[in-house]
Amino acid sequence: RLALLPAACRHDAEADPAHLIGGGKRNRHGRRMRDYSHPATQEYLDALFHKLFSPDPGCYDLDGIKSDFLADKVHADMPVHDPNWRGEENYFLQVYKLFYGLMRKYKPDACHVGCAGHPFLAEFIDINRTYDVFSSNPEEHVTRALMLRHTTPGCPVAFDFHMYLENRDAYFRAARDNGCSVQIGNLLGMRQDFAAPWEAADEAYYEMLRRELTQSSS
Repeated sequence: RLALLPAACRHDAEADPAHLIGGGKRNRHGRRMRDYSHPATQEYLDALFHKLFSPDPGCYDLDGIKSDFLADKVHADMPVHDPNWRGEENYFLQVYKLFYGLMRKYKPDACHVGCAGHPFLAEFIDINRTYDVFSSNPEEHVTRALMLRHTTPGCPVAFDFHMYLENRDAYFRAARDNGCSVQIGNLLGMRQDFAAPWEAADEAYYEMLRRELTQSSS
């Protein structure tokens, strides 16, 4: 069981201004952004992560985090609370360090599934996924896995979702050949290819998943 956290800096939400960069200053894209360098935000996250990962009564005891792609930049004109967090790459390094430390504080063996290729982030990602391949060609996963292994050394790679019947055997075979795990998220539906509509998954589809996942784990 994983908690899915959206992009760490893309928050245009109804947040307390104390948790926002510059008290709610909008960036160049018109977005307000959470200031994870601020003690008020860190205190909020500490309580949230206790709720998510602790085995204490009333908590969820989740197994880890799946973080989303970090798409937005922290430009120089965005006044973060702690100047030691300034700089786009440095800011994300500090965010990952904060998230990972809080998660492991409440669950020492919790897992962070990420999708960021950067050597500084490798220490705070347990599994890197190939992330949203909008194609039924498994070679896209192979190429991205190669990139992740070079840019985030030492971090295991998982093939992200393959949502198509087309090339499904090649997808699982490529994952096995490259020593990668796989993520399965499309349990209720299946698609023939990128252009096809979703259909309800049938017993043959589930049997295929059972067979392929058994082979992958053996």
